Amino acid sequence: MYEAAYENHFRNIRASRPDFLAFARYTHTALTKTDNPALQALAAPFGAQLQALEDSVTDRTAQDGTRQRQTRTAAQVAAAIREWVRELHDVTLVPKLRKRPADFKALLPQGLSGLTEATQQLPKRLEAFHKTLGEYTADFGPEPAQQASALLAELQAAGKAKDTAQKQTQDTIGELGLGWQQLCDALWHTHCVALAQFHAAPEKARAFFNYALVRNPNAGRNGKAAKPSTPTPA
Repeated sequence: MYEAAYENHFRNIRASRPDFLAFARYTHTALTKTDNPALQALAAPFGAQLQALEDSVTDRTAQDGTRQRQTRTAAQVAAAIREWVRELHDVTLVPKLRKRPADFKALLPQGLSGLTEATQQLPKRLEAFHKTLGEYTADFGPEPAQQASALLAELQAAGKAKDTAQKQTQDTIGELGLGWQQLCDALWHTHCVALAQFHAAPEKARAFFNYALVRNPNAGRNGKAAKPSTPTPA
């Protein structure tokens, strides 16, 4: 049970990048305001490291934001697919296949609702629909199959982006890369120096860290969240 006291628990925090950066900014502000010389000396290098990481995150966010403005979410793509299928059904399939029920069944084996009401099955069913449309180019021309192909590719890409975003929120901060690990190490250094400086009154060391800013700081170690608090720097 005592080993945990010697682990860099900052690396085990599970939090979003913005939340963890806010947590680190709080510590930096506390370092700039303290009267303790040993902790004051940490403020400049800590701030430089924090700023470098924030600049990196800002650049990446700007690049991602540009890409995201040009793409749609999985939900938006799914809505577009349902609208497209309804229009294709009413304008093209029904007039062409009114007297060909077997072909209609081949294209939409679950009926129109098999696509318009599908959720988790939508990618699989759209893929099958796209493949079957390719067999009916003599009836409909190549456009419906091409449109289905484009929508399927967009849906798959949006699904992968969603999975990536979900995984990022499940990672501990220490798993996000070197820059984040270095910031965790700087926080741990501050933690150790603060404890050394205030060993007779450790609550003063605690005041340099606002764990209320990270929702589940100990999840990587024991799955328990810290109690919210808003400490005042010493």
